[in-house]
Amino acid sequence: MRNLDLTRRLFGAVDVLRGVMDVATGVRVVSAVLVLKWASEHTDALTVPDVSRWGRLTASAENSLADALDQAMTALAVSNPDFFGDFFHHIVRDKRIGDLEARSLIAIIDEIPVGGGGHESADVAGPLYEQMLARLADDNRHSEFATPYSVIQLMISLANPQVGNSVYDPCAGTGGLLAAAEAFVADRTGQHNALRIFGQEVNVETSQVARLNLTLHGLSDVSLLVGNVLTNPGHLSDSERLEKFDRVVTHPPFGMRYVPEKLAFPEQTRYGHSRSADLMFVQHVLASLATDGTGVIVVPNGALFRGGAEGRIRRAMVQDGVIAAVISIGRNVFPGTSIPASLLVVNSGGTTRANKPDVFFINAEHEVDSTRSRSHLAPRHVEKIATAFSERREIPGFSRWVSVEEIATKEFSLNIGDYVSPIAPPRAKLSINGLLAGEVPIEEVEAQVDRLNAFGIELNELFVPGRPGYLELALDGYDVIAETISALAAPRSTEFVTAAEGWFHKFQQELILLADRPVAAVREHFAGQFNQALGHTSRILNDEHLAGLFVDWWAANQEGLNQLRRPDGGPGALTPGTRAAVFDRIREDLSARARKLLAQQQGQLVDVYRAWSDQYMTSLAELAHRQTKASNRLAERLHDLGYEWPRGG
Repeated sequence: MRNLDLTRRLFGAVDVLRGVMDVATGVRVVSAVLVLKWASEHTDALTVPDVSRWGRLTASAENSLADALDQAMTALAVSNPDFFGDFFHHIVRDKRIGDLEARSLIAIIDEIPVGGGGHESADVAGPLYEQMLARLADDNRHSEFATPYSVIQLMISLANPQVGNSVYDPCAGTGGLLAAAEAFVADRTGQHNALRIFGQEVNVETSQVARLNLTLHGLSDVSLLVGNVLTNPGHLSDSERLEKFDRVVTHPPFGMRYVPEKLAFPEQTRYGHSRSADLMFVQHVLASLATDGTGVIVVPNGALFRGGAEGRIRRAMVQDGVIAAVISIGRNVFPGTSIPASLLVVNSGGTTRANKPDVFFINAEHEVDSTRSRSHLAPRHVEKIATAFSERREIPGFSRWVSVEEIATKEFSLNIGDYVSPIAPPRAKLSINGLLAGEVPIEEVEAQVDRLNAFGIELNELFVPGRPGYLELALDGYDVIAETISALAAPRSTEFVTAAEGWFHKFQQELILLADRPVAAVREHFAGQFNQALGHTSRILNDEHLAGLFVDWWAANQEGLNQLRRPDGGPGALTPGTRAAVFDRIREDLSARARKLLAQQQGQLVDVYRAWSDQYMTSLAELAHRQTKASNRLAERLHDLGYEWPRGG
């Protein structure tokens, strides 16, 4: 069963409880039942009493199944107090959960694969649970689930954790950033549990969900504490100072207030105090970084340009060289708020370029897919941002280095709009001669020749010769324009899709041969092949388009690709029939994505041609003639009614 189907079933378990409790509480109840099953499959790590065995619950014919579930969880918690604490308190003795709800929950969770041990089970159970939390993040009422998975992926890519690193999230939420850090390293090295994981979360119930999330991801070396990290940080060194970590990644609450006097450690206020806690969290991250450490933190854009105390804090941090990068990701990315946000990348030792602590700015506000109310970072957007940051590549209208001197002229504002603005596409000047004659200036057409030729479209198929330096439009009518360009582009589009499917055939033969390589290495290998195979077939898509097509396709089919890489006969291996079906599904998805992207490129050509039609299809002389005729008809009608009206000349 695909993870998408399993996620629906897991969320269906939450739906069972919607009538008796709110969604957030329901998630924690489902989590409790899920961990009960998980515990039965991990008796090597836990003490599981007979009454808590999952098989006993599923085989039970008792009418009082709610009581049996209650007893199972109580016994498991009592037997493992250090591991579970009061994790089960949401469901134990909760009279809202009757026998009907208990039986439905057990039946649904019984279909969820969470056991067996090893990383194969973690590859299913962890991402599965993460997907359920991601769906909850779309429910604007539940801010504790509200860091979108795409933002998590971007933050971890920017932090770039390495084997053996300590990774810390001071506002851990449900543990998504910490789980993603482990997955990032495993993908690139093949090593699991290669990080030392630390976190702190102010909300007890949310921290328990985080513990389950990390457990289901197969993480064992975890220290997750509860408390307010500003006033009561829990991770301390032997000398009772703040512990230092190689990587710190976090998404704190926006605009939180705090009591300055309750900050116990002076390093948390090295750069000063402010009324809002936004930059205080940044200072906590900086105070928690080891030498050569890197931190990535989400901040509301207001913290980047507000004056007063926050302005003084920014000045000190910029001058000290601890701000490595500012990456704006715009509005409506985070559920529950339309506040625009950015990512700050900070380090403990300062970042230098030509011996100056310059700051690297990336304006990614438009690197999103938008719906009516939400914006979403697709994998191709994450890849573009992370690559630009990693290479510190300056791209006009997207990224650039900014000196401290220039930032000082802006009163140490770090607002992205002060330094990087998207480049608007050039607008051709309206040709008066073209308007008079109803013809398109040839220089406007020449600007589109490469795109037309990429689709195999010749100029004589869309234009007829006009006066010297001009062309007449051969097509008229919006529908005719769209249908004609689509038909002319069809052969080259088909050629591209055929080439993509040809590449896929080779990919299908090679994938199993690379089963022992880390996921990231396999992805990079095939990305290079993909670009090579399709780059020379057509100029329809540039390198960025091709890379984005591959990255989005790979990410959308990650589950199936992981299954296909498992050797025959090994744990989690697919049957031949299922294997063929999975290959067919991901091949069809690649073809569909390619066709959609090609259609978008064709649509842009249609829009250009329609714009020419609007501007130049009818000459000013013809318009004047039509106006005269209309004026004369009006005058005749008014004359018939007994009015005098001057006729057009």
